[in-house]
Amino acid sequence: MNKKINNRFTLIELLVVMGLMVLMVSLAMPAFSRMAGNNKVDVMASNIKTALEQGQSTAVSRNCYVAVVFPLASDKADVKKYNFGGYRLAEVVQEPAGSTTYKFTKWISEAYSNVPDGALMVSDNSSKTEAYTAIKDAKLTLTAADENNFTKMTSVTATVTDFPDKCKAVIFKPTGECVNEDMYICIASADTGSLKIANTSDFSFLYLNQFTGRVEYCSEEDEEPQNGGE
Repeated sequence: MNKKINNRFTLIELLVVMGLMVLMVSLAMPAFSRMAGNNKVDVMASNIKTALEQGQSTAVSRNCYVAVVFPLASDKADVKKYNFGGYRLAEVVQEPAGSTTYKFTKWISEAYSNVPDGALMVSDNSSKTEAYTAIKDAKLTLTAADENNFTKMTSVTATVTDFPDKCKAVIFKPTGECVNEDMYICIASADTGSLKIANTSDFSFLYLNQFTGRVEYCSEEDEEPQNGGE
C-alpha cells in the first residue's frame, strides 16, 4: 500500500517564507526610494530646461525680451503650488531703457506650469562647487527669505494681480542671448510640502550660458567653463 505524499506547507514553513520576503522588501526599499527621488529630480530638471529653451526661442521669434518667471515662496493662492520650480513666460521691457531693471508687460503663457513634486529648484550659483556645498553641508528649508538663494536671476516688477509677489526670472534678449550672467541652476530631491531638501545626495545641475542662451545638463564632475566659454 502506497503512502500519500503530503505536499502542503506547514505553518512554520509559511512563516519562514513570509519573513524572508519581508526582509528582502525592507532591504530593497532604500534603493527604490533613491531611484524614485532621482527620477523626480530628472523630471524637474528636464521641465526647467524645456522652459528656458522655450523662453529663448520665443524671445527670438517675437523679437522682444522674454522672462521665464519662477515663483519663489509666493503667498498668492493661484501661484503658491508652483513655488520653487513652476514657471510662466512673460514679455518684459527694460525700464528705464538701457538699465538692468525690467518691467512686466504681458503674459505669454496662459497659465503657470510644472507643479513641483518630490523635487525643487533650490538655488542658482556662479559655480557648481558653491551650490553643491550649500546642499551637502545643510538640509535647506526654503522660505520667503530664500529668494536670496537666486542671486544670478533677475527681479521683474509688475502690478498685475496674477503676478507672483515673490519671484525671480531668467530673461532672454531678442538676439537669443541671456540677460543674466552664466549660472548653474540646482534642482534637488525635496519634500515639496514643507519646502525642505529630503536627500542631499539626489540633485542635478543645469548650466545656462549667458552669451549663447544655451542650457545644458551637467554633473558635479564636469569642468566649469571659464569666462562664459564652454
